[in-house]
Amino acid sequence: MLEHLSDHFVRRYRQRLGKRPSLAEVKRLMEESVRVQGTRVVRHKGKPFVVPSIYVHPQGIILKVDEMDGTAITVLLSKKNGNGRRTA
Repeated sequence: MLEHLSDHFVRRYRQRLGKRPSLAEVKRLMEESVRVQGTRVVRHKGKPFVVPSIYVHPQGIILKVDEMDGTAITVLLSKKNGNGRRTA
């Protein structure tokens, strides 16, 4: 369950989408998106690292969310290719 927007997420959202995000708006985007990867913990040399969930919205918005602590981490936008379709 999303509970927080990281400072990095807010800066990137504002930079890439032109406005400050609200928690409700980001939750709505997640509901409209396809989750292509769930949050998981991997270990490297015995040290745990959190790999965030990735949500892809039909409008080309990509959200990375740490679902273990409920924080939106970053937002990306896909680019349009020559035929008008968005590509990651």
